[in-house]
Amino acid sequence: MIAVEPSIREGNRTLDAKQLFLARCNQIESIVDSPHEIDVLDLSGKLRQLLADRHSLLSAANTIKIPLEFWVNDMEWEKFEAFGFQFGIMPDGLDPYISGSREPTAIKLNLQQFLAHPVIFYFGQKLTVLDVIKYAANSAGGVHHDPTPRSEYRSLAELHRDLSINGLPGSTQILRSIAKVTLRSLDPLIRQLTS
Repeated sequence: MIAVEPSIREGNRTLDAKQLFLARCNQIESIVDSPHEIDVLDLSGKLRQLLADRHSLLSAANTIKIPLEFWVNDMEWEKFEAFGFQFGIMPDGLDPYISGSREPTAIKLNLQQFLAHPVIFYFGQKLTVLDVIKYAANSAGGVHHDPTPRSEYRSLAELHRDLSINGLPGSTQILRSIAKVTLRSLDPLIRQLTS
């Protein structure tokens, strides 16, 4: 677990951006392997806040600009298209450390490349890490529940409804791998902030 000590200001306990960053990382670490759908959905809100919000906690906490590397598997979705496959998902295949795929190809990405990295192929559409995080957080119940999701979430909503992987909706199961890759990638910053 990551040690987080709230600061004390004028007798009130408040978390600054770095402490909030560490607390969110700690929360992710504590629920990443939970079998409960609500915990997996909660990952999306925490990941969105850490990585993708306009004022992300990562940006606020990384004031010394530690370069971060996101190592992921490249699943080469073009091969899916070439062979005529209509659907593909990499629930654990994203993470090169837990991947069960025969010949994973690990690639190093920066944060923007990681968020844009495709993790689902669905009838010609490549859905990215960011798409999954935003759908789960903004529509599936991670932060907000929207019974009539926007058109940009239509494919993920269909997967959420129609596909189950290990007892969880297909569109959210992959959040575990996204969270594990994220924590591993943020480790240099976490160690710097806790030293």
